[in-house]
Amino acid sequence: MFPTIGFIGCHRSTGCFSYETAIIPRQFHGTGDLFAAVFSGASLRGADPLHAGMEAADFVRACVAGTAEVTPHGVEFESQLPYLWQQ
Repeated sequence: MFPTIGFIGCHRSTGCFSYETAIIPRQFHGTGDLFAAVFSGASLRGADPLHAGMEAADFVRACVAGTAEVTPHGVEFESQLPYLWQQ
């Protein structure tokens, strides 16, 4: 089995939920902030907490996968923005 990374949460109307995705073994600054921004945007568009988190996690994973090298400037998210427009 491959290592995974994910999140868990609970919501008063939908109960508890979790989501996991395969981990990319690199570390970048700002991925938590990026997750929070995408989660917030999806929530404001009306997504339930599970689907907002899934969108955020998948977007962050795509950004990590699409960043050629580890730098102190974080992931290169700009090339992945079309993913958000498709959601």
